[in-house]
Amino acid sequence: MRALVQHENARVCVPPLDEREVETTIMQSVARWDPGEASQVATDLDTQSPRVFTIADARLRLRESIEHLPVLGMDGYVVKGWTHLLAGWWRLGKTELMAAVVLPWLRLGLRVLWITEEPDSIWADRADMFEEIYAAVPWEPGLTLVDALSAAPPALLDYAASADVDVIIADTVREVCGIDSLRDDEAVHRAVSPWLRRLRDGKRTLIFLAQHRKAAGERGERIEGSVVLPSMMDVALELEAVVGHDRQRRLTVRRRRSQTVPLLYEMDDDERLTVIPDGRSRSRVEAEADALAVVNAVDAEQLTSVDVRHLMPGHPSRDTVRRVLTTLAETGRIRRDPPITEDAGRRTVKWSSISARQLNLAQQNTSHTWEFSAPDDVAPDSAQPGANHQRELAS
Repeated sequence: MRALVQHENARVCVPPLDEREVETTIMQSVARWDPGEASQVATDLDTQSPRVFTIADARLRLRESIEHLPVLGMDGYVVKGWTHLLAGWWRLGKTELMAAVVLPWLRLGLRVLWITEEPDSIWADRADMFEEIYAAVPWEPGLTLVDALSAAPPALLDYAASADVDVIIADTVREVCGIDSLRDDEAVHRAVSPWLRRLRDGKRTLIFLAQHRKAAGERGERIEGSVVLPSMMDVALELEAVVGHDRQRRLTVRRRRSQTVPLLYEMDDDERLTVIPDGRSRSRVEAEADALAVVNAVDAEQLTSVDVRHLMPGHPSRDTVRRVLTTLAETGRIRRDPPITEDAGRRTVKWSSISARQLNLAQQNTSHTWEFSAPDDVAPDSAQPGANHQRELAS
């Protein structure tokens, strides 16, 4: 029971009670409970068994591949269902970047919960500006704003856990989670761990915003406070200024498994964030054209997604290749096996050109079997070479 109370103290109390207060106040009160009543006190942590899974289970849950949410039209930076930490120097544009990134998500029908430190006036002004420079923005019902300063971290967490949303943004992690000291490993873990335990379910995408410290550093060393914070996340994103270009920013990423090259973008004269062209910043139309050319040009009838990706120029991400191939199949420009109308499940997906498929069908439909036999008045030894044998002729 003492261990249970100490765990709940660290999870719920802000700031946590010291050990002496726990002993003198809570434990003495618990000691006066009737044993029958005390035996009923339990939490999910005590009663819930750990989730055990195999590689096959993970593959079935993951389906075809890891799915990304686009960042300024690019894949590889925000992974659906993962936890992210976006860090940068104050007033460098972290919130403005996330606001621009969220717009396409809202148009895709995603629901976003944003716990923010900024007042209503800033959000109203930002919305007015975005509606001037971008297409119509579906603010409602997609985006829900929560005032981070209006409630204590436990109440904010309870609301986030009960919200039916796809993306949760905590701006900033220190204020929203209630971290007493970013330099204290225990304080960071004590404050952030409950958020990860309750919200990380493989469906909701979590994004925490943090500050950079003054000292220089690489590979996450500039993130303010303890190294525990970035180590708890699946993806660490860092926003940096570009020397000599006041309106340009560089977004670098460190993530589990594969790595993604930095993203360079700038704010144009209309205050719109645009990606600076490089080998990867090609439009979706160009990617579709390249994938279609690969599928139509290769002699083999069917190609896997990996085959198509290796043959496409520009080294696109796996998720980009999967998206464009799916779009091509849905619009009838290529064929998928199994058919695009069916759930692929755990089967290996293969792609083929419409022309190749139509040619094979034509050959099958025009293929006939003919049987030749010698006439009754012709001796067997003078029968035609193909007598009493079957020949398959294809026109």
